[in-house]
Amino acid sequence: MSGDQESMLGPVGRQVVRNVLALAQARGLSLRDLSASLEGLDSKILPSVLHRLANERRRVDADDLVAFAVALGVNPSALLLPRDVPPDAEVDLTPNTSARAWAAWAWADGRMPLPWAGPVPAAERFTRETDFARNARPVFSGHGADRAVLETYELADRIEAFLTASDPVIQGVERDRVLRQAREVLFRIEEALADADAAVQLEAAARTLPEPSARYAQPSEQSGGKRS
Repeated sequence: MSGDQESMLGPVGRQVVRNVLALAQARGLSLRDLSASLEGLDSKILPSVLHRLANERRRVDADDLVAFAVALGVNPSALLLPRDVPPDAEVDLTPNTSARAWAAWAWADGRMPLPWAGPVPAAERFTRETDFARNARPVFSGHGADRAVLETYELADRIEAFLTASDPVIQGVERDRVLRQAREVLFRIEEALADADAAVQLEAAARTLPEPSARYAQPSEQSGGKRS
């Protein structure tokens, strides 16, 4: 942004602009090329408007965000958050709210709610987590094989969240989630066994699970503070 013009963007909007420009450059796209790609999606944003965006003189709305993600071949979360920071780096989400990068990504991907500051009673924590799990994912009506596949992918996400958590407290929470999800997967697989067509789907879902590792039994003791 040039001169003393005040940015029209908040911390996430500025990150979106940085990510869009970086991904466009990595793909060898000029702003004119990007504008042409967006026009092919019936999302017309002129090069002059992209220049204003690059100078933080235009806001990014939800339609723009999704169009950029489609044009650049990424998911929307890849534009919202920084992709080149350490997992414990603080990421600004609002002018007065931040979270460590690993937690912000897990939240954006619908894996877990943002960590909260200070101790939270177990009942309230369970209520928050249950509400997040209920509303952060799509409501599919599938049962049997479809449900077993979804639960297996969810288990893979839970294990990944556990492995990437460096705070022992968060690791303990994620460990409990992994165990609960593993039990749910067993129930769903038992249901799915009645469906002969489930085998191929379940095998594909199972391939997303990390290989067994000593890290499960001996998580890192590294710790750090958090705020949200």
